[in-house]
Amino acid sequence: MIATVILSSLLSAGPQKAPFVDRIVAATNVRLRSEPQTNAAILAGLSLGTVLTSLEVSADGTWYRVRTPDGMSGWVLAALTRPFSDRESTDVYRGIIESRLKTDILSFPEASELFQFVDRIAPQVQGPARAEFDLFRLRALGRSLDQIMGYEPTEPAHRDWIKKYEQYVVYSEPAGQWLVRAELYWELEVQHRGNPVADEIAWQAATTGLPGECEGYIPCHLAIVLLTDGRYLDRYPFGSHAAEAVQRIDDLLLDVVKPNTPYFMDAKEAAELRLSLENLAQILGRSSSPKKTDMLARLKQIEQTFAK
Repeated sequence: MIATVILSSLLSAGPQKAPFVDRIVAATNVRLRSEPQTNAAILAGLSLGTVLTSLEVSADGTWYRVRTPDGMSGWVLAALTRPFSDRESTDVYRGIIESRLKTDILSFPEASELFQFVDRIAPQVQGPARAEFDLFRLRALGRSLDQIMGYEPTEPAHRDWIKKYEQYVVYSEPAGQWLVRAELYWELEVQHRGNPVADEIAWQAATTGLPGECEGYIPCHLAIVLLTDGRYLDRYPFGSHAAEAVQRIDDLLLDVVKPNTPYFMDAKEAAELRLSLENLAQILGRSSSPKKTDMLARLKQIEQTFAK
């Protein structure tokens, strides 16, 4: 009896096979293969964010045999996936998205796949984290536009993409580039105001770019400032990007007041210029920047020079 108990204890204390943790595809252009080898037959392509059921791991730990959501099984490189569980899904999603967004250059297929992934999972995120994922969505859409040039792109996939998301994008003629509409970011900031991420959303709105070019016309430049950096400072005078916004505004003001300035305006728009200068002065007046006094003086100088 005692021997039986001891034997049973020894057997139960032996090495146990831990349950496999599911994996999620964390890269683009990932292939499901028939064997754990890079030259094995390709069974299917796996999209970014696909959750896979783990079935087996190779002896060296570099491959996982998995089952896809549609029931297909095969092998995938471990390095192209991450552990996944529903309980930690938000953190896993965040890590994948941030990693992809930090990539210097994303091809159009990579960036469009990233956007489709974020677009799919963002509505599933609940609570305060939703603001962050809504921002990820617009940023990912922006990255998908990086490689699309020209008002009428020559690549069919690019044309189809612009057509599909035309309500969210705008074309900038001088840059020859498509941009996410800045107003979408501002609307998102209003939606999530009070959330710490709203500051970052507002800064993205201020820096995402606007179509067109002012070409030295002062009323136009000031109008742009009030729609971008000035708008950010108006909402977040002590925000995490306030110093950057102030510096960007001051760079323009210094350029306008320098001797032999190339900037100009039509005297008929003097009243519009004064109003823009007044609005900008009010915004700067609420700032804590040490540059404030000098910048207010530069605004006055611009008024005296161009709005007589």
